[in-house]
Amino acid sequence: MTEQDCERIQTFVKECRQPALMEPGEDLIELAGGNYALDLRGPRLMLQAWDSTRNLTRRVTAIKP
Repeated sequence: MTEQDCERIQTFVKECRQPALMEPGEDLIELAGGNYALDLRGPRLMLQAWDSTRNLTRRVTAIKP
């Protein structure tokens, strides 16, 4: 993953009307108000999202058009 991939995800989230992160079996985590972060750690792109009761961190492995 690259800095360009990180920027593509940030642009996608900004252009969505109601961006959210979905984890099977869990409630959605809305991605608004600065409650998420994208971090490029070497070759890994990490997405972290949180709300008032939980925190979720996942590695982004691919971006599909």
